[in-house]
Amino acid sequence: MVKHIKLNLCDSTQDELKAHPEDNVLITTETQLKGRGRGDHQWEHAKGSLAFSFSCAPHPQLSWQSLEVAVLLQDFISQKFKVNLQLKWPNDLYINQRKCGGILLHHHDGKMNIGIGLNLLSHSQWSGILSSVELWKDSMSHEIPREFFDFYLLHSPVTQEKIKQSWLTHCAHLKKIVTLVEGREEYSGFFQGLGTHGEAIIDGKSYFNGSLRIKDL
Repeated sequence: MVKHIKLNLCDSTQDELKAHPEDNVLITTETQLKGRGRGDHQWEHAKGSLAFSFSCAPHPQLSWQSLEVAVLLQDFISQKFKVNLQLKWPNDLYINQRKCGGILLHHHDGKMNIGIGLNLLSHSQWSGILSSVELWKDSMSHEIPREFFDFYLLHSPVTQEKIKQSWLTHCAHLKKIVTLVEGREEYSGFFQGLGTHGEAIIDGKSYFNGSLRIKDL
């Protein structure tokens, strides 16, 4: 049973989710004022942006969960809108070589809280999925997240091998030169794939954390 809470306005769907300790809670909002990104970054919310969070059981291989969410979201978007997302390690979503969304995870009290920001319409420097602003409806702020959450619950957990295969198929930077920034350190080299825990393999070395930049994007 899914508990779907629909809001007109909130600071952060991740903060709203904290007030609901049970599994399978979905928070959707039409406007988000203080959306979170990785680290201290914020997610810019504009017309045509989806902002939602949900709670669910952790993946059996916890380190693969963000990648699982990414590949299932790619599958859902492909079926729903007939477009393919590109995936950037560890949790960014791209379309037409421009960022269109991101995934944020927080493991809390034995469950996983997952936040997603996704642009259906392009704005400022971000890309979008819909080809025309006329295709956007305000009701999508609630409807599309609910459809994806149902899709996610139906297909999760995905096996580690299937996650890896699907993720690499849609990777935006496989066999490209990337730079990984971790604190004050930077590492550059060819992105060769994923390790046994979902970590980035760059020039034969494993990296578990950091912000990845793609030279050609």
